[in-house]
Amino acid sequence: MSSNEDPICSDDDQELLISAPLSSLCRIKGISVVAPANDTAPSRVKIFVNLVSVSGFCSVRRLVPQEQLQLADGGCEERIIYRVNATKFSAVSSLTFFFDESYNGEETNVLRIELFGENTGKSTQQQVATNIVYEARGNPADHQSEEDKKLLFEVR
Repeated sequence: MSSNEDPICSDDDQELLISAPLSSLCRIKGISVVAPANDTAPSRVKIFVNLVSVSGFCSVRRLVPQEQLQLADGGCEERIIYRVNATKFSAVSSLTFFFDESYNGEETNVLRIELFGENTGKSTQQQVATNIVYEARGNPADHQSEEDKKLLFEVR
């Protein structure tokens, strides 16, 4: 978005789905949804933590959100911070916001979503443990010789 004047708008109905991947794990303590001060403001948001894949509105409707917030009536362009359950938001790598209702019931507009909390400093990229074995001295029994390799391909 170029400025706070340009909202994110739903297409054909009031439902709006926003996925927000984070670059590092965070502990989220509060969320602010800033919307225009009119009836296109969302009235409710369902928040999902660390969803692996979202295939659309149908899949999100069936899931149980980690948090569901009833938003301020009619929206307002001022910041209202909604507290979230800290235990459910302690290791967040991505958030998915599902706005399923607006005050006018036809269209949903969101200016911005602000997150409040702290960065853990841990990357969201999963570290894979590796097991590496080094030989101090090569064991000839572990390695085939050139003659042994040739014998494998000989037709007798």
